[in-house]
Amino acid sequence: MSIASLAPANRKKARTMVLNSFTTFLTSENITSDAAYKLIDADKTGKVLRIMLDTYAYSLARSTDKVLPTNTCLAYFGNVKNWMLDKYPQQGAIVKPQLQKILFGLGKYCSNREDGSLEKKAPPCSKQDLENIVRLLYKSDSADTVYLDAAVVVMMWYLYGRSSDAEQLEKQQLSRFSAKL
Repeated sequence: MSIASLAPANRKKARTMVLNSFTTFLTSENITSDAAYKLIDADKTGKVLRIMLDTYAYSLARSTDKVLPTNTCLAYFGNVKNWMLDKYPQQGAIVKPQLQKILFGLGKYCSNREDGSLEKKAPPCSKQDLENIVRLLYKSDSADTVYLDAAVVVMMWYLYGRSSDAEQLEKQQLSRFSAKL
């Protein structure tokens, strides 16, 4: 009689479900389970194990199929991490602190998620904000590259599509100062 046989049935079912999730992840990365295990066995530094689990954590956080709740993401990653640490104790001892940091980061990402995205949207910058930035660059005339900096700010703003009429405004300003360039 082994210790594994004493584990409750729901724990065994959860472990099986988590390992199926990890196998699905490996399949989506175009790698078989056997090939992944051989890579981990061959690397005695633990880098492959860390990278593989880091990528798995990222895939859990950015799942496009269905957004997993925070506790589910953490449970899946924690179970796979513990299973891998049991399976590869030598590599696990080396990378265990790094895997804890990954787990902490995963929890942070998942708890900050809004509507399936990881980043919080910054409020849009107005045309007035852009004018203030350019005006500040013009007033701080501390270097010869001030006008170039202002042009770069305006061009970046235009390319990212925040304000289409800012291009016209700044072209007029730059043409006024073009004699000094």
